[in-house]
Amino acid sequence: QHLKEGVTRMNDRRICLGGRRMLHIQFSKMEEFFRRAVSKIENVLIKMLDDLNNDVSTIYLVGGFGGCRYMYYRVQELLKSRYGPNRFTVIIPKAAYLAVVEGAIQYRKNPELIRSRVAEATYGTETLMPFDQKIHDVRYYHKTKSGEKL
Repeated sequence: QHLKEGVTRMNDRRICLGGRRMLHIQFSKMEEFFRRAVSKIENVLIKMLDDLNNDVSTIYLVGGFGGCRYMYYRVQELLKSRYGPNRFTVIIPKAAYLAVVEGAIQYRKNPELIRSRVAEATYGTETLMPFDQKIHDVRYYHKTKSGEKL
């Protein structure tokens, strides 16, 4: 009942309820949800590519948005319109959402494996926990101004 009331309050024909408590959202509405985030990603991508002076030919889309077909489509269209067709190869790994985690694990195992990392923008949450020498590597030890060991 609450879902039905919420959909009614939204007063948008692109959002409706189907049978068995299913919510149907048309593509144009989903595109609206993600427009600002995708636009920011596109701007960062353009800046990075321009800064790298044509030293890139392949782009991997990874992370949460990486596996999104809409993001892939938008990147393809952006690259084609700005740099011409066939200038870049855009790849979505099979497990795009895990690629960042896998890269972090590989880096932790062998820091020499990754020689360079370009990240114009990242999104996340900072977390700190007390340092415990039994389980934490001393390389990651940090002491705050107040003397707390993290």
